Amino acid sequence: MEETKNPTQREEKAASRIEQVITNVPPAITNIPESQDSLPMETDIVYNPLVADTIREAKATEKIIGLDLTGLPIVVDIANINLYSNDEYALARRDGFGASDSSVILGVNPFTTLEELIKQKASTTISADERKIGELVSVRKGLDLEPLIIKKFEQYFKQVTIKPKDMYKMINYPYLKINFDGVTVANEKYVPAEIKVVTMSGERHYATNKAMFNEMEGFKSLPEDVSRKNWSIESKAGYYGIPPYYYTQLQAQMMALDAPFGHLSVLLDKEWRFYSYYIWRDQPVINALITEGYKAWQRVLQLRGETGWIQPTVDPAGLASTSTEPLPSTPNGKDQTESVIQYQPPSHSSKDY
Repeated sequence: MEETKNPTQREEKAASRIEQVITNVPPAITNIPESQDSLPMETDIVYNPLVADTIREAKATEKIIGLDLTGLPIVVDIANINLYSNDEYALARRDGFGASDSSVILGVNPFTTLEELIKQKASTTISADERKIGELVSVRKGLDLEPLIIKKFEQYFKQVTIKPKDMYKMINYPYLKINFDGVTVANEKYVPAEIKVVTMSGERHYATNKAMFNEMEGFKSLPEDVSRKNWSIESKAGYYGIPPYYYTQLQAQMMALDAPFGHLSVLLDKEWRFYSYYIWRDQPVINALITEGYKAWQRVLQLRGETGWIQPTVDPAGLASTSTEPLPSTPNGKDQTESVIQYQPPSHSSKDY
């Protein structure tokens, strides 16, 4: 448990990698400066005043930046995807399978079938059901609380955690796309930090006694790596205490970051407690995702050909102005610039890849 029992070494390792991509982060990473670009968030869900202030504070210090992609098997697919509107984001998702689609591809999603997913990817329109999802209280609450959960993760794990601003795709498997809720660093490697708000009805899908950290008891022993056991995805996910559809989502993110493990951190809505689960990389599941994802994407392309599919136009230019702003220095010491879409005001949409 090096990442939990030796905070001094962990902080030094985290700073050595994160400082490559975060501007002006001091060596003592527990003292994180506020973002100059973030403003306190207004919500349309009623929280008690203390909680509301905490949420706004977390939002104000959220770090939305790009990743250093040196040595990683991914490239930027869509820059600044966090600034897209809900409809633009939904259309952008048509051009590949996101990490949250992995459970459908691998047959462990209880809500969506593979046939439904393929039809959706071949569609050029956004259905009423898709729009309704973004209006669900649970989804809107998740957007409000995501920065707060990331802040709690930083507080307890003493690891700077960023929210990547871009959508990525696998270099060798470009039909697989990735968005991240959060990314942290352990042993000088990027590690996914997936974030979820768990509703009262959703609590039954988690075994909180299997979390490797909780706010009442602190850290526990790391779980056994069961990736090589001849178990089903459902059994592996159950061993770690999480739903199978988030197990595969984390595996897709670990694939993208070449990470040996990942974190799933959750806030239970009912008891307002933070839990974090430690999940080992599962290469057999990743291999299956690559193979089955390719097969499914060929079916999408075939259906597109049959229906005369035309690439949806995602044109934020009508909603935003374009400017050029410097990005933080990369590890090789070179500065980069890129076109940054600036919305007035910025739109907040559900990014559940």
